Amino acid sequence: MKNVLLVGLGAIGTSLASQFSNAKYNFSVLCDIPRKEKYQQNGFIVNNKRYDFHYVTNKEYENKADLIIISVKYHHLKVVIKQLAGLVGENTMIISLLNGIDSEEIIAKQFGYESVIYAFIYNIDATKVQNVVTYSKKGIIVFGERQVSFTKTFENKEFKRKLVNYF
Repeated sequence: MKNVLLVGLGAIGTSLASQFSNAKYNFSVLCDIPRKEKYQQNGFIVNNKRYDFHYVTNKEYENKADLIIISVKYHHLKVVIKQLAGLVGENTMIISLLNGIDSEEIIAKQFGYESVIYAFIYNIDATKVQNVVTYSKKGIIVFGERQVSFTKTFENKEFKRKLVNYF
């Protein structure tokens, strides 16, 4: 996957971004202009190491994303959906790591059920104070299905191979 966007740099999002950076994955962090300026100025300290991720606004991002990982607080989801306008293509897959049970439904209503990968993260102990994140457990992302039967998304062996190789 070439065009990966991460949205949300709370404890979970920042810990994932640091793991992606450590693994040399190519990704961008989607944010608004004030956050971009703040992030560029302050960076993030994760487990005592400074990270300066690649930050983009929705106007700056010139591609359709292959994968979007959303890890914002629930009350920010509607704003994020607006930020994603124009960045979601026909083959874009979206993973929501929000707490709760209906974020996928909200995302699917905007971008289509075929774009949404049902998932949750557990076994992560990340905490964040300002721009400092600490964790000792990386977390495990569990992928699932909206319904019991397999969807077209998971029938696609090439997509499954790419997703498994990415994580």
